Amino acid sequence: ENHYNVVTKIRSKYAKILIENITKELKSLGMNDAKFDIVITSLEDKKGLQSKGVDNISFYFTANKGEPLKTMSKVISGGEMSRFMLALKTQLSVISSCYVFDEIDAGISGVAASIIAKQFAQIATKKQNQTNKIKKQNLQNKNKMVLNFKRKNDGKIN
Repeated sequence: ENHYNVVTKIRSKYAKILIENITKELKSLGMNDAKFDIVITSLEDKKGLQSKGVDNISFYFTANKGEPLKTMSKVISGGEMSRFMLALKTQLSVISSCYVFDEIDAGISGVAASIIAKQFAQIATKKQNQTNKIKKQNLQNKNKMVLNFKRKNDGKIN
């Protein structure tokens, strides 16, 4: 067995775990009908070893009950992407000591924004968070958050 197949098997093993955990996180973020999948296809037979390995990794997603999974980049909305990225970063928290969130709560409000605020608070108990352009309600646990502000040409803070 060549090294490429070993890497593909490892990716497949951890993809299954990531799918399960991200799906759980999405449900906890108010996306009860969301489905997520990772499809790994080998490029070895088609093109041989490429600069990024022999695997093509694609993310598939649907937020709506009864809809089929489709390529994530083609179907995910801004609010859904915000929650997906928070779910992903939550899962990756075991290997990172600091998060950078750039407009992570864009496209959401109301109950969904409150759920995300709680998730921020949970992450901030263990990790340092650096946020850009975040809603006020998501600053519940700001003791571990670094806020970045941009000044516009007129001197006003954005």
